[in-house]
Amino acid sequence: MTSFDGTRIALSSWGPADAPRLLLVHGLGLSTESWGTVPQRLSDRYRVTAYDLRGHAQSGDARSGDYTMSAHARDLDAVLTHVTPERGPVVVAVHSLGGGILLTHLDASPTTGSPARCSSGPAARASPLLDCRRAACRRGSSNRCGGPGGTRCAAASASAG
Repeated sequence: MTSFDGTRIALSSWGPADAPRLLLVHGLGLSTESWGTVPQRLSDRYRVTAYDLRGHAQSGDARSGDYTMSAHARDLDAVLTHVTPERGPVVVAVHSLGGGILLTHLDASPTTGSPARCSSGPAARASPLLDCRRAACRRGSSNRCGGPGGTRCAAASASAG
């Protein structure tokens, strides 16, 4: 697919087209392949999609030369539109830089929209996700989303634009 500035974004998908959506966003210097067997293991329950960030692996270099967080967030928006053209629910799982991209996307998204579910660090594996509004998923909110130990923020119903 092509992003907002003409950059080619490589997508890979697994699982039934009518299954609940799951989007994987990798970290800096990584690729779709970095998720290992995760997509295949989840493809019996989800329509899993992963993409290579601009300038990474199979995606093209940024045609505009823009590698800012804003550009990555706009790529994520384009991918979400491509993956869920009906603007339905999608879970977004992130790693490292992918977390910053998701937070930047949420920060730039309209404040009217569905809530996001956010958690961070190892405790997230042992406890339910904390419901919060997009405003709580901003950089610097260390007790909710950008804390040490990693970030996991899943948009309960991410919408384009």
